[in-house]
Amino acid sequence: MKRIMLFLAALVVAVALSSGSIQAQGLSFHLGGGIAMGAGDLSDNTETGWMGFAGLNLPIASMPGLGIGATASYAHIPYEGERDDATNISALLAELSYLIGATSSSPFKPYVRAGIGAVQHKYDSDYSNGDSDSETKVGFGAGAGILYAMRQVSPFLGAHFISSGSETGYYTVYAGISIGGGGGTAAAVRRAIGR
Repeated sequence: MKRIMLFLAALVVAVALSSGSIQAQGLSFHLGGGIAMGAGDLSDNTETGWMGFAGLNLPIASMPGLGIGATASYAHIPYEGERDDATNISALLAELSYLIGATSSSPFKPYVRAGIGAVQHKYDSDYSNGDSDSETKVGFGAGAGILYAMRQVSPFLGAHFISSGSETGYYTVYAGISIGGGGGTAAAVRRAIGR
């Protein structure tokens, strides 16, 4: 999963440095991170951790505001106490997104995003010979936020929930950037629908 995130991060940089055809189609890449808080069983005896993510989104030209994409994420949630035990959660989700007011002139665009995919839950123990076990399940993620649409790089803020059961759920509040989108999200949507 870490390799996937590194690959997506490299892809984001490559697209940011390249010109034209991908951006003209409206394809955008997103990258960011924030805090992570365990939910359900994972909220017992854990502290606030961190998470990072990278992914992509492609608008559906015939349905302004709607998009499809994928996001890879990694969260580290430590346990209370002197030991460095932690639960690490990797996820790769195929997603559907909706940008509210995509064709409006306002640069502020609320969005919702939800998806399904693989979620790996791994417990890492501080003991050198200690318990380290992992399990991968089908999981889901859902959240919302607000994007400030700019020409090439658009910042956004949001909150999300990712889970594959009572032991793997967590909430995250994050900030990030969206790169590409064909010269601004609203402009890309207007071009796609011929306005």
